[in-house]
Amino acid sequence: MAAKVSQATVSRTFDDPEAVLPATRELIRKVAARLGYRSHAGARAMRLGRSNQVAMIESSDPQRHWLPIRLLVGMQKALSPAGYHLVHANFLDDQLGDARILPNLLHHLNADGLLVNYTSEVPPAIDLALTKLGRPQIWLNVDRPADCVRPDDRQAGRLLTSHLLAMGHRRIAYIDSVRNSGVVHFSRNDRQAGYQQTMAEAGLKDCVFTPGGRPYHELAGLDVFHAFLVRERPTACIGYASGDVGMVMVAALRSGLRLPQQLSLATFSEEPSFMGLCITTALVPAEEVGRVAVTMLLASIAQPRRKRPAQALPFTIYAGNSCMPPG
Repeated sequence: MAAKVSQATVSRTFDDPEAVLPATRELIRKVAARLGYRSHAGARAMRLGRSNQVAMIESSDPQRHWLPIRLLVGMQKALSPAGYHLVHANFLDDQLGDARILPNLLHHLNADGLLVNYTSEVPPAIDLALTKLGRPQIWLNVDRPADCVRPDDRQAGRLLTSHLLAMGHRRIAYIDSVRNSGVVHFSRNDRQAGYQQTMAEAGLKDCVFTPGGRPYHELAGLDVFHAFLVRERPTACIGYASGDVGMVMVAALRSGLRLPQQLSLATFSEEPSFMGLCITTALVPAEEVGRVAVTMLLASIAQPRRKRPAQALPFTIYAGNSCMPPG
């Protein structure tokens, strides 16, 4: 080469620069820039036994994966300093669950480890196929004993309930209007359980409303919400999702209730919800989930035979103007 050094020294300059003398390293880089030389990623991966890429694989079913933008931001914040890149792949469930097909699919991704974005009702065939693969992997937003990162939804239910109790509310209702329809994520049980546990500790009766099967957009569902508000007379409602709060808000306004003077509202979301009022929101720690998941995966790549305990990350509260002490 024009720098009059060995090929091994050139390789070390790009693969392990600290092992090369600074003057030699600078000379090689200047000659490489003049000649337009670039390290070949594929050859480098073969030589080092790693690609410096991780793959996030997910179900093609949108109800079975979770992809807020802040999740990706958190991943990138952990990947970039480590010199890693993210490859994103969406697979049909039949492909993920076929132990004969899956290794070939993942071989083309050329990834050192996997972030598994399959969050609800994981078919046993997919779980088994990924286990047999033997590649370092961390699961996202699932409730597993090891090698997973998730938001702490039970803590979030406690957080919102405690916030309302501190304001003086005693008749607090919990709303989950689509609990009994479609794919069920563990967060539905955990948020409700956190609410019920906190109410019980306060010596109060819980009030859970799960009409089930009525999409948010059905106006007919408003009659059900209206009847619930008239019957139970809560002073505050916690909605599993922003759609639940929206339905309660419309039904309350139709009933002549003043918000938040006569009915406080709170929910869970990755971002604060705005519906005329700034809704008090338990914020899902999506960015932190992404950052911690990548950190755990890189550790698993370095020590692939060691399982890592599951991480449940706490929510924080955004105190909007949708809650106030009961009048």
